[in-house]
Amino acid sequence: MSIRAARGIPDGGALNSLPGASDFGAPHPGAFPTATLPSRPVAPGDNLWSIAAGQYGSGLYYPDIAGRDHVPNPDLIHPGQHLTLPPVDPDHLSPPPPAPAVAAPHSGSGYGVQRDDSLWSIARRAYGDGSRWRDIALANHLHGTTIQRGERLWIPPLGQAAG
Repeated sequence: MSIRAARGIPDGGALNSLPGASDFGAPHPGAFPTATLPSRPVAPGDNLWSIAAGQYGSGLYYPDIAGRDHVPNPDLIHPGQHLTLPPVDPDHLSPPPPAPAVAAPHSGSGYGVQRDDSLWSIARRAYGDGSRWRDIALANHLHGTTIQRGERLWIPPLGQAAG
C-alpha cells in the first residue's frame, strides 16, 4: 500500500507522473558522515590559554574552547577534565569575555572591598558623594582609611549615617 493510499488520497493524477528517488539511480548514501573534533585531557599545570596556544598558535582562542566545552569559569579547569577543541577562524580571534560585573556598593547592605577601592570611591558609588567616606568608616569601627581587598564593609543607609 502506498503512503497516499494509506492517507486516503486517491491514486492517479499529475503527482503519479513525478519521478521517485529510485528513478535517479543514486545509490543509498549509507550512514551520515560525522566529524570528529580533536580533544585532549587537561594535564596538571594546564590552563585554557596554554591549551589554545598549543593547539591554535595563540592563547587568544581560549574563549572558543571555554564556550565549546561549557566551562563557566575559564580560570578553573581540573586535571583529567576532557576538553573538545573546536575549529576556529584564524582571521577572527575571539575577544576575552568581559570580566564579571562587581556589585556596586549600596547603602543598607554589605560590600566586599575590591582591588583599587578606597573609602572615598566606595562612598562616591554608594551615596554619590565621596566625602561621606567617614560614615562608612564609623559604621565599620575603622581607625584610619586603610581597607584591604576582600574585606567586608557595612554600607549604612543615609538616614543612619552620621552626617
